[in-house]
Amino acid sequence: MTQVVGIIPWEEFAKRFESPIFQRGFLCLAKNGDQFVGLAWVIRFSESYYNEFTGVHPDFRGRGIARSMKSRCIEWLREQGVSSIRTNNDSRNAPMITVNERLGYTAEPGWFLYEADL
Repeated sequence: MTQVVGIIPWEEFAKRFESPIFQRGFLCLAKNGDQFVGLAWVIRFSESYYNEFTGVHPDFRGRGIARSMKSRCIEWLREQGVSSIRTNNDSRNAPMITVNERLGYTAEPGWFLYEADL
C-alpha cells in the first residue's frame, strides 16, 4: 500500500533522498493512535539546513501539532550544533506564517510563484 504525504506518493517523496544535493536529515512524525497526522522534514542542503516540508492532516490542524514538530526539529538541529535553519511557506498560509514567526523565523524577500491555466 502506498503511503501518501499531502498529494505526493511516498515513493516520489523518497526519491529526493537519491539526489546527491540532498543529504538525509530529520523526519518528525505525529500520530494519533495508529494514524499518522503530521510530518516535518528537515534536510541538509549544501552547507545549510532547510525545513523542507511541514504538514498536518486537515482534521488535526489548529492543535499545535505543526509547531510541536517544527520545535522538535529545531531542538534536534541544536543538538547537532547547527545555528540556523531556513524554511518557506505560501504567503497566504497565515497559520504557518504565525508558527514560523513564533519559532523565530524572519521573513525575507523570496520567490514568486506564477500559475497559468492550460
